[in-house]
Amino acid sequence: MSVNNTNIFTEPRDLIKALINSNVVDPKRGRVNSPRRWIYRQIPDTTSRDFAGYPFIVIKSVEGDSNEVDLQGCTSDFEMELEVESFVEFNDTNARVDSLSNSIYQILNSFANKKTLASQNLHLISITAGPYDDEEIESKKVNTRKFTITYTATIHN
Repeated sequence: MSVNNTNIFTEPRDLIKALINSNVVDPKRGRVNSPRRWIYRQIPDTTSRDFAGYPFIVIKSVEGDSNEVDLQGCTSDFEMELEVESFVEFNDTNARVDSLSNSIYQILNSFANKKTLASQNLHLISITAGPYDDEEIESKKVNTRKFTITYTATIHN
């Protein structure tokens, strides 16, 4: 489905999630399209029995701003930001935050994937990567890195 006026907050996140899920190898399972839940909307409850463990990725909801494009008010450019953050348990021998970040960046920045997203009315403007960081979540040391990805979509009003 293409990004439009009726799905501007759901479709961009769904497209990015599908792209990451089908191209980034889950280090815990060693394959793409992992059967375990490892991509979330927000930081999961890591103490829950349902938590599938580290590493995991959080893709937050879209934030955006609309700007009129034409004088008749028929179209607008919606500029949006999505945050993608990776969480890897400290000293995990199978996963490193830099390796997972490399994969995420490569998938988001590949020409073929940018072209695929553009065909769905999601045009990449920039990718900003934050520094490697350490966090403590539920008494567990975790390495993280956050990407802020800026896209634009032309919306027909």
